[in-house]
Amino acid sequence: MQTARCRPVQQATALLALATLALATLGPAQQWTRFDTMEGRRRSAMCFDSARGRIVAFGGDGEAFSPLADTWEWNGTVWTARTGGRTPPSRQGHGMAFDRQRRRVVLFGGFGAPDTTWEWDGIAWGERQSRVRPPVLEGYSMAYDEARGVAVLYFGSTQPVWEWDGVDWRQIDPTNQPSQQHGLVYDVAAGRVVTLDGRQTEGNEIWEWTGGTWNKLPFSSLPLPRDEPLIAYDRARRRLVVWGGRGFNDTWEWDGTQWAERRSATLPPLRWDAMMTHDDERGRTVLFGGGRGMRDTWEWDGTEWTERTRTGASPGYLFGHTMCYDRARDVLVVAGSQTVSTAFQTWEFDGRLWSRRAPTGPSPAARIDHAAAYDAQRGRTVLFGGVQSGGGAPFGDTWEWDGTTWAQVASSGPPAGSQLPLAFDASNGRTLLYSGMGLWAWDGASWTQLPGAAPGPALVWMALCHDERRDVAVLVGERFGTTQTWEYDGAQWTQRSPAASPPRLFYPRMTFDRGRRRCLLVDAGSTATWEWDGVEWRRVPNSGTPGLPRRALGYDDRRQRPVLYGSPETADLYYLTDTPSAVTPYGDSCAGTRGLPLIAAYGAPTTGNASFGVDLLSVRPRSPAVLGVGAAPASVSVGGSCLLLLAPGFGVVPTVTTPAGNAAFDLPIPDLPALRAGSVFVQGLVLDPQGGALGLSWSWGLQLTIGE
Repeated sequence: MQTARCRPVQQATALLALATLALATLGPAQQWTRFDTMEGRRRSAMCFDSARGRIVAFGGDGEAFSPLADTWEWNGTVWTARTGGRTPPSRQGHGMAFDRQRRRVVLFGGFGAPDTTWEWDGIAWGERQSRVRPPVLEGYSMAYDEARGVAVLYFGSTQPVWEWDGVDWRQIDPTNQPSQQHGLVYDVAAGRVVTLDGRQTEGNEIWEWTGGTWNKLPFSSLPLPRDEPLIAYDRARRRLVVWGGRGFNDTWEWDGTQWAERRSATLPPLRWDAMMTHDDERGRTVLFGGGRGMRDTWEWDGTEWTERTRTGASPGYLFGHTMCYDRARDVLVVAGSQTVSTAFQTWEFDGRLWSRRAPTGPSPAARIDHAAAYDAQRGRTVLFGGVQSGGGAPFGDTWEWDGTTWAQVASSGPPAGSQLPLAFDASNGRTLLYSGMGLWAWDGASWTQLPGAAPGPALVWMALCHDERRDVAVLVGERFGTTQTWEYDGAQWTQRSPAASPPRLFYPRMTFDRGRRRCLLVDAGSTATWEWDGVEWRRVPNSGTPGLPRRALGYDDRRQRPVLYGSPETADLYYLTDTPSAVTPYGDSCAGTRGLPLIAAYGAPTTGNASFGVDLLSVRPRSPAVLGVGAAPASVSVGGSCLLLLAPGFGVVPTVTTPAGNAAFDLPIPDLPALRAGSVFVQGLVLDPQGGALGLSWSWGLQLTIGE
């Protein structure tokens, strides 16, 4: 069903900006915030929510090889995390389907899950109690039988069929069953739930579920049998779509009579355990994830496959890697190896997408624990040292990356070593490296050892930062279990004596925060982020570090934020942000034709979030509706128990509700720093003769706190 979208987006944006500017006040606390991309996963489940026009995905086996418990939605453009309230326990290999009659996503089963049923109404998950419960298994599939009004859950020939009617589960034991299933879908043309069974050694055939028996369709054998294909049903074209399988990435369609291979100029790469469903509103079959940490989203329109997001091409797990921000090209440069035995890789992140670079010419030899810094004067990423993969002798070579080519520019200079700190001295246009025996400077042509007695070789677990505000090099390290802080002024080293220091160090990383004009430190041995102002170390409030060994730290100049990436355990990207976003309900709803109207935020209210919006659900269909947007809350009685929850002076964004009784308001948030920490208040109203007051149904209010 078509989900209504309001048209006056410019008006909504203006109202949002004015309301938040009216109350915006910056707070001092900072926190590390994960860059909002859907983590790669396998053995997950997703289905199309026809009431709200979005694909819903939940859980799966994540990039760290452990079950996930997160909810995401795809609106045809971006994946958006849905947070807040209770959530089902983590799981993988579960079944999920959308109940079109009750307008709920139904979830059951999977590895690591209890034997409880959960439902998603577009706002929150709710646990449903039932007298009878299927066994908990990994490998379920589920589809909604529209003709019979039940969700059908099936594992394979060793288990019965289960059906959920919204109240209880019913067990059915057919005598003839498919040997296994590769997903369940509802065939609109046949009016039946169908599956594709079999494997490469015995063939794949289509089976239909009648509600009591399984029937194998004659002449339905897939011409090229395979293991673990993916299936979806295209309602508009009345086609069963089959993609891939172990060792395959081709596309086939079944029209109810015969199979046809559909060729495309581009194809999704080979993968296994991915998830696929059909977006009925946009007429696209959507494929996501699979394999080991793949994050790419693909769409099939019946003619061609198109890659919609390339975040799946992320570096993944890296080991002893580095990260620098290339100011000239506005990209983060990540360089390293995925394990101690894999080739050296170069990746770049442009603020939205990752891309693996294929350098012209040679790259540095495979290595870990090397050092890198960006030379802003010459527009080069400078790399030094590291250790051979597998624990061999350390390197003493120097390389530079210009965005196209790696070039070895020196083979002598500082002693060979690994885990050596490197930083760019912007005041003097040189790259600094501390070797344990002294400070060295690289000018783009040669290394020079700088004067001054070094702190000494007993200093271990070191990190280096150039304080541009005071024009000194700041070195932090551990000596005999105590953290020491040293500064170099161009002539000599001086040990500083702050009142407090970070605790014992373990893989420390430092960068210069140009926004706050201080050196920033994160360390795997501490749960905090620290900053150095030239006199004292200060623990940054509320900044618990997502720190793991060998995570890379840098500074993104365009976004003016420190940034962390990756470790051997996780492949996430984090920015240090000033203010977290929040969505806080207040007040009460006032019932209408369909009971209490529901209001929910779509996505996080963060600066620059062009896809943010607010949804109204369970309201009178095909009716005028408005979203009130204001700078302050209120609680004014308008009759009975109904309340106007916005202070005078609020604006309105109009639309018309869908035939399903929903409305979606786009509220793109401008990328304006002044909006951070401001709040805006919204309430939905729908024309409804059976409403509680003034012929309207009234939602509760939402306070939207704008974050980064």
